[in-house]
Amino acid sequence: MGSPRHWFIRSTPAKSALYFVRHPRGAYLLGCTGGHLCPEFLAAPLNMKNRAHSVLVILPNAIGDIVVSLPMLEAISRAGWLCDVVIDEAATGLGRLYAPWVNRELSLPVKRWRRTSILSDLRKRLTVTASVRRNRYEALICMSGVGSLSAWLAIAAGIPIRVTEKRRESAPFKRIFRRFIFSHRLDFGNDCNNRRTTHVAAQYMALLKPLGINIPLEEDRILQRAPHGRIFVGDRKVPRVLIAPEASETGRSLPLQEVIAIVNGLREASRNLDISTVGLPGGIAYQAARELGLPAGIGLSLDALVDAIARSHCVIAVDSGPGHIAAACGVPLVSIFGPGNPVTFRPLGDTSNTVLLSKHLACQPCLENGCRGSGRAECLVDLPIMEIIDAALQFLRID
Repeated sequence: MGSPRHWFIRSTPAKSALYFVRHPRGAYLLGCTGGHLCPEFLAAPLNMKNRAHSVLVILPNAIGDIVVSLPMLEAISRAGWLCDVVIDEAATGLGRLYAPWVNRELSLPVKRWRRTSILSDLRKRLTVTASVRRNRYEALICMSGVGSLSAWLAIAAGIPIRVTEKRRESAPFKRIFRRFIFSHRLDFGNDCNNRRTTHVAAQYMALLKPLGINIPLEEDRILQRAPHGRIFVGDRKVPRVLIAPEASETGRSLPLQEVIAIVNGLREASRNLDISTVGLPGGIAYQAARELGLPAGIGLSLDALVDAIARSHCVIAVDSGPGHIAAACGVPLVSIFGPGNPVTFRPLGDTSNTVLLSKHLACQPCLENGCRGSGRAECLVDLPIMEIIDAALQFLRID
């Protein structure tokens, strides 16, 4: 194979036997004798330097995880890469949050993948694979675990650079599977993030290192407001307080009596408040709204949920997606942590606009769905209600 005249090489590790591999799009990749293609050695002929590199990111399924991944998407864009994302069809309403940095969004039934028939499954995979192969991505970043979809795209789409997280606590078969599928597996320690001391967003940013992108995490940064106009500014004269008491698991949601106590405390502090709740049909938010006569956004689409949060002057939420959306949009937030770990998964945004509250029990954080899996967490019972109310009133500038 003839060597081109002009190369740029980002780094070359010592003691590596190197060889050239031709990429279908015209680039050359330097590989090592270990058998994996190494993106640190990405070398391009001069006639390709004006073409932007492209990466496909498989986003997580949870709302909070997607919001926490926004700094990573912005870093990819700032580095000059074109970024396309694969997202679950149920989370497409969050597209407006990462629109400034994403070139294209592929919406797929990720969570429903196994519920479809074999024929339907195969047809969808072939359609997606054809679309991905047409774009000839240089890299794939898998943030949602090694499922059938990410493994299929990594192999069938012919993407040379494949990055994911190395999970120590996975079953032996899954560890072997990851080693076979992905060219780069980054070790972040134990899977249980109650033992981790680094924010999840920083771990997501570390996934970009094989691409030569090393941009530090700005934890106090909120989303850019310019592309979205005034949707992130409270536009009502009466202060609006939004309560989001529910999480993906019942053991991480606020009990009904705690929500009632918070609402009653706010009403006693000021009668000039517009208090509402958001949640799922039949959930805690619905029950509280029905008992207290509150307006409620029940079963909102993600697009409508973002609007409801953006119009609020203060959000009171547990460790869940609505809290992360509020912090990312610059809306004042009172975040209540129970079994979750505030060190690794606190909402990212302006720290002066966010208050983290917890009972600080010896067992926190446990990451369990309630105490011993019971669905009821003692760390979310008998909360310091006055601290919650005082924090909200300070954001609303009410004495």
